[in-house]
Amino acid sequence: MKKTFLLSVALLIAISVFAQPGTLTGIQVSQRTDGSGFVDIYFNLSGSAAAYNMSLEASFDAGSSYQPVPAAHLSGDVTSVSPGNNKHLVWDGFASFPDVYTENAKLKISASSYNDNPYVIGPDGYIYTLTTIFYSETDDLNQVAINEYGAAAVVADWNDLKTYFSSNIAGFLDGIGIYSDSQHNSAMLKRNGQFFWESGNRQYFMRRFDGSVPGHWLVHDHISNRTLCLGSWYNLDQRVLIKYPAN
Repeated sequence: MKKTFLLSVALLIAISVFAQPGTLTGIQVSQRTDGSGFVDIYFNLSGSAAAYNMSLEASFDAGSSYQPVPAAHLSGDVTSVSPGNNKHLVWDGFASFPDVYTENAKLKISASSYNDNPYVIGPDGYIYTLTTIFYSETDDLNQVAINEYGAAAVVADWNDLKTYFSSNIAGFLDGIGIYSDSQHNSAMLKRNGQFFWESGNRQYFMRRFDGSVPGHWLVHDHISNRTLCLGSWYNLDQRVLIKYPAN
């Protein structure tokens, strides 16, 4: 029998809240009873920043492991959320995790301003950082950069990394929070101004290997003896490497 997406009522008391410097209170979570799999999350947001980006992670094994929820499956108060009460975030649970049934679900909801994310200032005078939210290659990544970091923000290019950070690529990756032993070891970006390899549907992305690259992996390019490799694929669920002027 086909299983359907289900969250247990225990989710209401099992939410973990992480917000720096924002604070989340009054959280209410409920799954709709119409069979759609949509989950409504209401919360109050306070903090010193003018706006925050919300992100969500889900666990289906009682908190032993968490998976990021792609931004494509979130709507409502997701990006550039100003502090205030009665904020509403909608999660399309069925679309993001089809055929999942559990009574041990937990959520992590996070509120982060752009000042919270680790970053590196390059020799070109740009700040390099990652989005706070995970995206698909089918999202408008140019608009994603603007939504999270302002009108001057753009998606970084692989050539930027080769030009400005080749001499210490490990230090750069440490600086923005990309580690080879982490599940968050990759990020989407452009190459030569293009998002996709050979005008197809394979989105360029970078992944940190620290030299140990699987044999099946197609390496388009690499930096510092495969410390960082450029690959391409589809159906991605990753953060995006962004840059914007430091001044």
